[in-house]
Amino acid sequence: QGVASQALEPMEKIGFLNHLWALALSGDLSLTDFMEALCQFKGDPTRVVAETLVAHLETLSDQIVLLSDQPQFARLIQELFHPLWKNLGWDLSPGEDDERRLTRAAVLWALGALAEDEDILPEMPRRLTLYWVRPASLDPTLATPLIRLCARTDLGALFEKYLQKLKTAITPEDRDRYLRAMADFKKPDLARKLLEFALSGDIRAQDVWKPVRYLLANPAVQGEAWRFVKAHWSALKQKGGSVGAQRIIQGTRALWKPEWRAEVGVFFHDPANKVAAAERALAQTQEFMEIGIRFKSHQQAALSHWLNSR
Repeated sequence: QGVASQALEPMEKIGFLNHLWALALSGDLSLTDFMEALCQFKGDPTRVVAETLVAHLETLSDQIVLLSDQPQFARLIQELFHPLWKNLGWDLSPGEDDERRLTRAAVLWALGALAEDEDILPEMPRRLTLYWVRPASLDPTLATPLIRLCARTDLGALFEKYLQKLKTAITPEDRDRYLRAMADFKKPDLARKLLEFALSGDIRAQDVWKPVRYLLANPAVQGEAWRFVKAHWSALKQKGGSVGAQRIIQGTRALWKPEWRAEVGVFFHDPANKVAAAERALAQTQEFMEIGIRFKSHQQAALSHWLNSR
């Protein structure tokens, strides 16, 4: 395997990883075999490889890793990415290409979001303050991960500041960046605040689905987000139209609990809540939840054992 991971082209590497992930999801491969394969790509500096690793590890972190195993999981993330970060660091080297800059963004996210790395966390508030005063101080590819990471590790003090930044954003990219980051706070009352804000006149109709969907995917507040969706569905549906409603329905795919899957089915099949244009999307979403729930029940104990016996 180690030899294979060296010999493959970048697109073959991610094809290989994604194929193994699909086999693990379907139950045809043990998750521990997938993890062993993934570890062969430690230190791979290719952007697509780093991004693929981070995407799969983030799903595991959000959905599968037990709370008691978080320290072991964080240690794994550090093993996989810390050597790369040592090489990349916060600041650009002269003549860097986009590939290297995007790898840096992926590695920063992995270490900050999935490992709460102690080299990175203390540095973030300083970098953010500096970025607000002098935007050129930060490579633009790091703006989104930095702003999101600061929300994830903040206890709520930044929420109002982000709200102001969102309201005064000059570019759509900037507005989306703060809207995305505001869903990263881990406090249910801030999730509620953001959801209420989504229904206000400050958020455009075509954007209403975004914070709802982001919050449904945030493990710390997804229960709060789902309660809000059920309580305010007619207002969300009316504001977002059938496209927005469909995207919110698709967002429930992150709710990997049997009771939530049952609720989603009952709720959106109810004639009062039904969205005619979203029937196919709902069926696919429920199928995806079913796969996720089965994956979790079959593989969670194996992953826990693997993390603790490394």
